[in-house]
Amino acid sequence: MRWIVVRNPLKSEKIQKTDLKLWLSAVRALTKLRADKAALRLITKALTTFPDQPDLYFEAGRIYLRRGQFDKSVWHFKKANPGLEPSNFISWLEELVNDYNEAIVADRGSVLCALSTWYLQTGDPSRALKYLSPPYLHRSFPGALNTKGLCLLALGRYIQAQQAFEVAVNTGGGPEILYNAGIACLKLKQYDRALKLFEQAQQRGFAGADLLNHKGFSLYYLGRLEEAALCYEMALNLSPNDHLILGNLAACCEKQGRLAEALDHYREAIRLDPFDAALRNNFALCLQSAGRYNEALQQHDRTIELDSDLSYVCNRAVCLYRMGETDQALAVYDELLRANPSESTVWGLRAELLMSLGRTSDATESLNRSLGLTG
Repeated sequence: MRWIVVRNPLKSEKIQKTDLKLWLSAVRALTKLRADKAALRLITKALTTFPDQPDLYFEAGRIYLRRGQFDKSVWHFKKANPGLEPSNFISWLEELVNDYNEAIVADRGSVLCALSTWYLQTGDPSRALKYLSPPYLHRSFPGALNTKGLCLLALGRYIQAQQAFEVAVNTGGGPEILYNAGIACLKLKQYDRALKLFEQAQQRGFAGADLLNHKGFSLYYLGRLEEAALCYEMALNLSPNDHLILGNLAACCEKQGRLAEALDHYREAIRLDPFDAALRNNFALCLQSAGRYNEALQQHDRTIELDSDLSYVCNRAVCLYRMGETDQALAVYDELLRANPSESTVWGLRAELLMSLGRTSDATESLNRSLGLTG
């Protein structure tokens, strides 16, 4: 990597003291060696002798910027230049990085990584990704590929995200990158690979409720239900009020036939978040599995009030059918098909219902429509 020795772009008075220059030289030498902690310790010591010296604060700001610690970076840069407002910090960075005179920009890669992190955290992954385009970032800044992968995940580009994370893993990335790579694998339904990555992350010291929840999710789809339930229970010990973990544990219990436990977990999850339509839908389906159709129908109705997604409406129709309300169920399908005649899933459900009623001819027509045939 080519290092560029640059001037402080912030305002600072000219310091004449030889011993201060020695402090700064030592700090900059440590910074070039990426010995950030040692450099920060040296700056702290120097400030006891030379308080309020802008160059020392500026060097600390550079280090914190490279480490992605924005609050500390802004604080130190502001101490170096009181005229710099925190609200203008990102604009200032962008001005630096967009100036192609390399004599002005110190640690250009650090600035690019910092900007990408900022825009990812503020909900603009497309803009964040633009700052990660220079190839040298991926070689010199281990966190750049991780941030790139997170941007791609947020944009739904899961294959590219997985590739970015796995390159980062192979170039010595930390356990958090293994975890992120596992998330990308889950998005691609590569459950076995995801599980291995989560386990590797655990072996390297990564922990927490989210890891256990996602590990349980992998195990659930691999059919390892007892292990999945244990992961969810351990995750709940760390985050007892997480309705998503409770919902996942409920689904796992239901899959194991432990319906009473599942229903209890669903009720608690809904108490914690009564406006989660997917959670309430799953609760309704569990009530159906328990044969409690009237209660299930009430939950289906509430679900549709929250979200009129097609799958939720169809689940309600299936509930009506199982209650013996076949005319009402058929009316739901017909209404859906009037709104969207090309909806193959609804035609298939309608065919099943008609077949159960012995209406073979009508059922065959619906089945053909579900398969995209004309007759």
